[in-house]
Amino acid sequence: MFQTIMNLFKSELDEEIVSWIKDKAILIDVRSEKEFRTGYVAGSINIPLPELRKQINKLNRKDRFVIYCRSGNRSGAAIDLMKSHGFQYLKNGISWRLVDKALH
Repeated sequence: MFQTIMNLFKSELDEEIVSWIKDKAILIDVRSEKEFRTGYVAGSINIPLPELRKQINKLNRKDRFVIYCRSGNRSGAAIDLMKSHGFQYLKNGISWRLVDKALH
């Protein structure tokens, strides 16, 4: 809970996450489809968190992923799920706005 509150006040991502984003890590937005349609990061993939478990085997475990949502809570849950399925290269981009800002 505390981390979610802290994420709401973040104004930028750490340098390593920005580097991953600029080096073409796969961007996954785990918000709902409705939320995604209201605004998203160009080039990102929308896999709502409830669907991730069904889609996880379509992803390459060797790729780098930056996962994000609105506040970092769902993306944190997605990272935990992906780690439990053998993914190693994962970063929490927290919000779609922070990830979008890092691209510009």
